[in-house]
Amino acid sequence: MNGVEDETTDVERLNVLFIGTVRDCTLLAKGNILLIKEPFFEEAGGNQYIRVDNPSNLVLLADDHVAVPQLWQSRDNYSALQWKLKGNAALKKEKILEAIRWYVTVTWFPEAGSLAKKTASYERGLSFVVTDDTAIKNDLHRNLSAAALQATQYDLAKTQALLSISRDDGSDLHDDKALLRAGTASYRLGDFLTAKSIFERLLSISPSHKPGIQMLEHTENRLTEEMTGQYDFEAMTITAQARFPEYGSFLRRTEIRPSKIAGRGLFTTEDIRCGGIVLCEKAFTAEPHPKSGPSKAAEMMDLHNNSKHIGSYAALFSATVRKIVDNPSLAHILDLHTDGTHESQKTIPLVDGLPAVDVFRVHSLLKRNVFSFGKHAIVNNPPAELSKIHETGADAVGLWYQVSHINYSCIANCHRNFIGDMMIVRANFDIPKNTEITLAYIEHSPLPSMNWGFQCTCKLCKFEQWITPNTKMYKHLVDAAATFKRWKTHPATATEVMKKAQELVDTITPLYHEHEKLPRLGVTNHHTMLMLIYKSKEQFDLMALNARQVIRDLGFILSVDGSNINMDRTDGIPEIHVVWALLFLSADIFEKGNSVLALGYCDLAEEIYTIFNGTKIGFEEMQKQLDEIVFSMQLA
Repeated sequence: MNGVEDETTDVERLNVLFIGTVRDCTLLAKGNILLIKEPFFEEAGGNQYIRVDNPSNLVLLADDHVAVPQLWQSRDNYSALQWKLKGNAALKKEKILEAIRWYVTVTWFPEAGSLAKKTASYERGLSFVVTDDTAIKNDLHRNLSAAALQATQYDLAKTQALLSISRDDGSDLHDDKALLRAGTASYRLGDFLTAKSIFERLLSISPSHKPGIQMLEHTENRLTEEMTGQYDFEAMTITAQARFPEYGSFLRRTEIRPSKIAGRGLFTTEDIRCGGIVLCEKAFTAEPHPKSGPSKAAEMMDLHNNSKHIGSYAALFSATVRKIVDNPSLAHILDLHTDGTHESQKTIPLVDGLPAVDVFRVHSLLKRNVFSFGKHAIVNNPPAELSKIHETGADAVGLWYQVSHINYSCIANCHRNFIGDMMIVRANFDIPKNTEITLAYIEHSPLPSMNWGFQCTCKLCKFEQWITPNTKMYKHLVDAAATFKRWKTHPATATEVMKKAQELVDTITPLYHEHEKLPRLGVTNHHTMLMLIYKSKEQFDLMALNARQVIRDLGFILSVDGSNINMDRTDGIPEIHVVWALLFLSADIFEKGNSVLALGYCDLAEEIYTIFNGTKIGFEEMQKQLDEIVFSMQLA
């Protein structure tokens, strides 16, 4: 917030509400001349102030801009070369946005008392360039491209770099710089085909250009990943521990189409085998878990819902708005599902030549499409519930365009996990071509209706409609959930847990309709506790009995014929408890002398783990952790 004065010396308070969406933190510095579009007054606490919501409604004007009152205008009689040198000096001092201001100006021609008509943007120095002064003109284009690239304004960087290139490749010694910047901008925009073409053009005029060679190699790697879905997950995991990894998105097996479930959905374009990668997508924007320390966490106010967001979600909101404003070619993200009050949008309108982005639309689509991916941003961190993200900002969060079209189902045909901001989606079972892909955003609960505004109609939800508060089963399930929650905060002895857990599963399990073959989630945790305790007490027959119950509880129908294992996965929910149960069965069968069957159980455990975790990484480490869990049970 700051005070502003107009040409009549009237002073008012100015409140830029979503200041995080404005990249220039010096925008409200003393002496700046601002153009406020669609201004309105708001009263709060007995005070009036001018409120600005959208970043595109606040424009920093040059002192000699035609919209600036005559009294305030200053005319700097700099030459084109002098403007260039001022921009270069700012760029050397890493004052990127200042450099861009020296290189660029936007000129409005008032028409009928408005600022509705605008000419194209042009380099400030170019207005002083004589017609045949090509060298200075190209320098300004090229230097502006360098500044825009550092400011992540990739659309501008690409355009300006290409404008600086001579008509005949090789006739300008600086064409290699321009092509490198144009190619890099295309790469950052995710347009790898264009980037490859530009880098090849660069190397055709400068074959030994090392940065060009490196960027072409990176670009070809991204194109290979997009086409094949083959990734080095080990390297990706190592990178993700320090920063978000740089990879292409494998999306060619999926397609957005109208859905019978709701609105639009994502469909397979080919048959996909169980455990196969359906897609692997890099986030459009992502924000890591907020670091502890003296720096203040990002904040934003949601005026429509009278709520406040702190941490990673608030930072994601600002980053998403800035990315769209800076790069209007990425406007497709605005077409994601919102609250239904916004019309479909695939392009960004230009108002006075500047992109006009509705921050409320961005907030609405983020609320309905954001995923969290664990505070450490690496695999093996299950995502938190969406409500928790918005309340605390505790987890890393991101926005994925393709995945956002996947509709929800408690019993889904796919499962997702993350390595950094790369989302990996695998098939829970064989999925035929032209099948709609579904995901469980969160664990089975009534939350989808609360947070996303829809009611799940999967088989499990339809079955559980009869479990109303006045039924015996409902009361038993509430008791079971409360008991398990109490054990987490007030650990009981193994004997006490065994007795109560056995009592609950004996009461609740028969109430499930077995012919439905659906998951029995109300007893999964209790069967798991019994399995772990019996394992720790070396009561292996009872351990194996409860291990099979855990597998059944999560919807998998297991059958054994000699040394052959069959598992119907149609209604299965891949969870770590299933992996534990299969490993316990493998060890038990091995001790009984059937190594072939034991290997089959182990292979199944690894397969379910890969689907659940996204990759096989950590499978052996997980087994060590399981041994530690069992050992801790011995001490209880």
